[in-house]
Amino acid sequence: MSYGFTLPDTAKIDRTRRIMPQVYDQLHEAIVSLWFKPGQPLKERAIYQQLQISRTPVREAFLRLSDEGFVSILPQAGTYVSRICVSDLEESQFIRESLELGSVRWAVRNFTPELSEALEDLLEQQLKCVKQEDWKQLWQLDEQFHKTIAEFKHTSQVWKITKNAKAHMDRVVRLAYPWIEQLSMITDHHQRLVKLMRQGDVTGVEALMREHLGMIYTFLDPMIERNPEYFSK
Repeated sequence: MSYGFTLPDTAKIDRTRRIMPQVYDQLHEAIVSLWFKPGQPLKERAIYQQLQISRTPVREAFLRLSDEGFVSILPQAGTYVSRICVSDLEESQFIRESLELGSVRWAVRNFTPELSEALEDLLEQQLKCVKQEDWKQLWQLDEQFHKTIAEFKHTSQVWKITKNAKAHMDRVVRLAYPWIEQLSMITDHHQRLVKLMRQGDVTGVEALMREHLGMIYTFLDPMIERNPEYFSK
């Protein structure tokens, strides 16, 4: 299998800001989006030369990604994108579900016209994406939908923890992009969630959010069967 060792051409560094967090963000996105495939080697030199920076921020970003389970640093062998660990997915799902159920419960009990308008605007954009089969944009809008709920009446810390927990699962969802019928269910769930939130139906919202978050398991087995080299136990 052949690999590309550089980041997307759009990768840039703003030298007025700290460099390492920017390198981390761009590597993280490249891994989660499957630009860099599970199991592939990462070449430190190719990345720091592409970004025209020193070796140090790339090395520090690799260490942070290693702590989070996204890369494996093997002495004398190099750095590799970690395979998707199925057992870690279960733990991540538990964290995400706990936080998102708590967030949506709070949002229902404190629902406002402003929150309703924000979610309706996102839904309108999502429906356009489904029609145009623009799955990349749908992905971004799905994340924004969940972020809007998580940050309603909360600090950004809630969403930060949620996003970190879901990042490994996001790689599975990205593998499932060709499954158009399944992906269009995202918007259907969101429409139903907003309707139940308006009605103040806490029990209904919790049940649907649990079903929505559990969609990952409809993708998982087929993706393992189709791409076994991307997964580990």
